[in-house]
Amino acid sequence: MKTNLVIRLVTVVAIALALFILPQLWDFSGLPIVVIAAVLVLTFFLVRWHANHTGYQCLECRHTFAIGPITDFLSPHLSGVKMLRCPQCGASSWCEEIERSQVRQGPAAIDKFETAPVQKSGSLTVQIVFVLIIYTGLWVYTFWAWPGAAAGVSYWTVLKIPLVTFILPVLQLTFCLYALRHGYRSRIYLFVSLFVIVFLLLAIWMQRTILMQL
Repeated sequence: MKTNLVIRLVTVVAIALALFILPQLWDFSGLPIVVIAAVLVLTFFLVRWHANHTGYQCLECRHTFAIGPITDFLSPHLSGVKMLRCPQCGASSWCEEIERSQVRQGPAAIDKFETAPVQKSGSLTVQIVFVLIIYTGLWVYTFWAWPGAAAGVSYWTVLKIPLVTFILPVLQLTFCLYALRHGYRSRIYLFVSLFVIVFLLLAIWMQRTILMQL
């Protein structure tokens, strides 16, 4: 549905703001905080609206069901399908998107974050570790290069990029752990991890440029 495209676009814009625009505006009033809060609020309402108006059908057992906002946000989505764990047969697969009125289930929408058994996946674990190592490297480089910066430089000038980019490893970690919990298998997670890794490397380059100019 078009709403999913809007949600993805909002997420991309939020990442772009966090990595490139907000660090440059950090010294001006409270604009970065206002922008971040606005993006979060907008994303929350878009996800909740989509969860309340959409249902899904498991292609394994044909069971129809609804999901809650948490599952909607954390589960990968492609055109017309979403990776979900069926509450009836327990299979984790791409489920077909349907209108909410077509759902033939009594219980309310589900957010089964804690009930599914943990699934092993070396690939997702490696991706999590790799992202955490690179983000840790950003902080290590920051503190290593900080003594060479000019005296009297504000803490925010040096720490704004590591603090703002914190959103990236947190999101990647949350998505991957949720996938492990529900047995999701998709190349989308590899693309997300690569996306985060590239932007964290860009953040390190930006931090290096800033510290060299101090």
